[in-house]
Amino acid sequence: KAFRNQLYVFGQNQIKRIVGDNYSNFSVENVTNDLGCVAPDTVVEFGGDIMYLAPDGIRLLSATDRIGDFGLDIASDKIAKDSIPFLGSTPIFSSVILREKGQYRIFAYVESEKTSVSKGLIATKFISQGGSGVNWSTTKGIKSYISDSHYTNTEETVSFANSDGYVYIMETGASFDGEAI
Repeated sequence: KAFRNQLYVFGQNQIKRIVGDNYSNFSVENVTNDLGCVAPDTVVEFGGDIMYLAPDGIRLLSATDRIGDFGLDIASDKIAKDSIPFLGSTPIFSSVILREKGQYRIFAYVESEKTSVSKGLIATKFISQGGSGVNWSTTKGIKSYISDSHYTNTEETVSFANSDGYVYIMETGASFDGEAI
């Protein structure tokens, strides 16, 4: 993930960054060797930080006031009783940013689960950096294997898909696949 003019590489057990300004001086530096990202589709820039799914919850990688230092807050810590079962429900997750609402949404994908009970978490950030300014809510009924958001002129389109052969658009209308919202 490109972040603040550097490239961050998320592995299962570590995070590194590639620094340099031309091909002759690129180098790889450790951010952490203690934890990494367990679901690549969850790595997004969110409110001045990078949010991602780590083995112990949803984390934020934040730059700090000290040059070259990072914060690795567990943003989902205050909802651990709800997030731990959710994050343990499947190894397949998708996430999307809703820029207009300042939200990060993460969805658990369970193939055998009915759409009506599919779960997700919504993080809304009210303070520019760190996990303390994140408030949480839940979603139900969005079975997302992959999701994305895109700006065209001034309109944001948020879409997702699963294995049923359709692409769905979020944030429009008063029903979802024929069911009232």
